[in-house]
Amino acid sequence: MPRKTTTLYEEAIKQAHSVKYGSKTLAQFLFRDVLMDASIEISGEVMNKLTQQAVNRAALYLQAAGDDELLTGLLALQSPFIHDLENPKDTADIRKHKELAAENAEWLKGIKGKSIEDIPGGDIFLTGNRPM
Repeated sequence: MPRKTTTLYEEAIKQAHSVKYGSKTLAQFLFRDVLMDASIEISGEVMNKLTQQAVNRAALYLQAAGDDELLTGLLALQSPFIHDLENPKDTADIRKHKELAAENAEWLKGIKGKSIEDIPGGDIFLTGNRPM
């Protein structure tokens, strides 16, 4: 039986839905980038340990996605600690991320149905080294 060729689109969607990949990208965006923006001096070893904890926690929430009761239970655990936080704001940083995400989504739509071999540098997208 011939091996089915996986398209880059299929691989990218599969990767994006994996808890392993999603938890790392969320930890980078929600934790590590915030600390770097704040210019907080933390050693590489401590930063890696803290980021790994963020990865583990992000994975917990991603694994709960689709299970309303479990997700609600996880959110309820944190609710006593959020009262001093403001509601989300649509900042320039967030708008830029939305814009870049929309560009990536359009790029993905454009490659739908093409194999990884059909797209120059297609394997780069899956490694996370795609230039923005």
